[in-house]
Amino acid sequence: MRNINRILNFALICMMTAMFQQYLNIKGKLDDERRFRDSSNEKESQRTLTESLSLFGSSVWCNGDNHTSRLCTFHNLCYSPARHEYMFFHSNMSVLYGLPEDRFSPALQDMASVTNHTMNYFNYVDYHLSVAKELSIKMLPGTTLLLNRFKPDNLMHVIHDDILPMFSTMRNEMKIADMTSHGVRLASMEGQEPGDFSALYELFSSHKLLFKNDLLQQSVICFEKAHVGVSKRSTWYQYGFYEPQGPIRQTQANGCMFREFAAFMRAQLNIKLVNKNLKKYAVVISRKINRRILNEAELLMAVIEVLGIRTVTVSVESHSITELIKIVSEASVLVGMHGALLSLAIFMKPYSLLLELFPYGVNPAHYTPYKTLSNITNMNLIYSAWVNKNPDNTITYPDNLPQFGGISHLPHDVQSSISSSREVPLHLCCSDPEWLYRIYQDTLLDISSFKIILNESWGEREEKMATAPKDVCSNNFHLYPGPVESISCETTMDNDRNLVKISWATPNNLKYLVVATVQYEVLIQEQGLREVNAFLLGTVAFTFASEWKNKLYYVWVRCITGTMKGPFNSRALECET
Repeated sequence: MRNINRILNFALICMMTAMFQQYLNIKGKLDDERRFRDSSNEKESQRTLTESLSLFGSSVWCNGDNHTSRLCTFHNLCYSPARHEYMFFHSNMSVLYGLPEDRFSPALQDMASVTNHTMNYFNYVDYHLSVAKELSIKMLPGTTLLLNRFKPDNLMHVIHDDILPMFSTMRNEMKIADMTSHGVRLASMEGQEPGDFSALYELFSSHKLLFKNDLLQQSVICFEKAHVGVSKRSTWYQYGFYEPQGPIRQTQANGCMFREFAAFMRAQLNIKLVNKNLKKYAVVISRKINRRILNEAELLMAVIEVLGIRTVTVSVESHSITELIKIVSEASVLVGMHGALLSLAIFMKPYSLLLELFPYGVNPAHYTPYKTLSNITNMNLIYSAWVNKNPDNTITYPDNLPQFGGISHLPHDVQSSISSSREVPLHLCCSDPEWLYRIYQDTLLDISSFKIILNESWGEREEKMATAPKDVCSNNFHLYPGPVESISCETTMDNDRNLVKISWATPNNLKYLVVATVQYEVLIQEQGLREVNAFLLGTVAFTFASEWKNKLYYVWVRCITGTMKGPFNSRALECET
């Protein structure tokens, strides 16, 4: 009996092995067929796109007054990795729209959001279409956003210079309504390594992020449709290349768009917000290598004592970028030494508190990227700064490498001047030795002065929250009332006076709007006079008296719902007594 069971088990195993092998054979055939089909489709696509290039050449459409504001879209823009140049193949069918007379002074456009930086200038080299026939060309189908990342190893620059402008460009310039479902490919063309934050860039496309260094040296890459560069509309700070660093004048950045960006990032990272109580905890950014807070434990205790809430300590060494975004998104307070991680404040809820710490000799008024962020329209963050005013509470590192604040390589008189200075003078970016010497100091925090600033800032937050609107960005779209309908006038007599009654019907879309107040603005102008009389009413009719016969009046009416003002009637209503 035992032998029979062994034989049956052996037979069963053989049968299962044969079935599995048959499955592998079928799967292999299917995979081969799919690979062949995909290969055939790719070859057909390459053939079609190459024929398009050979027939139509390249075309370009640009909008913008100068190279810093100009953005261009190309059809069949090509790039030669071997020559490090963009190639434009001219044909009789080429379209050249919006190009300046001189696109070389200094460039056609910027490829990054950082204004007027020579490393980010973009231009192309002109070729006749016949030259394309001599080249080995690989076509890249679909739409590609080509940009230069600025400093992909620094989170502040990643957010401010790259991914926020990418978001703004794709939504507003490329008109992508659904940021989670589109076919746009991203190409990073500055030539830097992917960096620690490359995963943040990959959130913006379902395609693998294309890097310049990955392009085949033997082929010319042609983009079927290329959008070059990113919009500067979302940027708020300039880094001091031509004048000391500071806020961008007349920035178009808006907190509501920033919150839309933050929500998109959290959704892509699968971060779900669950904390509804803004007073739940404070986040303290810990630096492990330089610019350290030497009495960090005392700082944490001070926060607990003043605010009565728990504290969470984070650092780049102990937390992933996803963890950092999640933790800061739900915090009510963010405290940290001046540095790139403070850019995470863009993910904080309205009326959260950002408290920035500065080492000795570094004037907070001269370095304001995070203060500027907090004060952007509709951002509604509470910002405060603490600065070390006691030179005895600082440790400097004159023997560091120069890029990390070392000054021992400088002449002795310069070293003495820097080490005895009480404040870093205004300077340009990016290697001022006195700035580096001071910004890489370690600091012993004066707890008493810190607690005073923290308490005052928290009080300011409480006051603003008490009077703040519920959510200025919850209805970021604007629903305006339409034109009033059936506007008419009727004239009657009353004791030798002419009474003119104006009446109208409500706008058709008013019944679909959720509004607290509805008013009507009425403008009346007597023929021949420049003066216009204005009335604000809560009814759909208005009567006025005229002492004269045969007078002509022009009337306009519009609906107002809260702060939303609808249009006046396009043609004036004529009322005659």
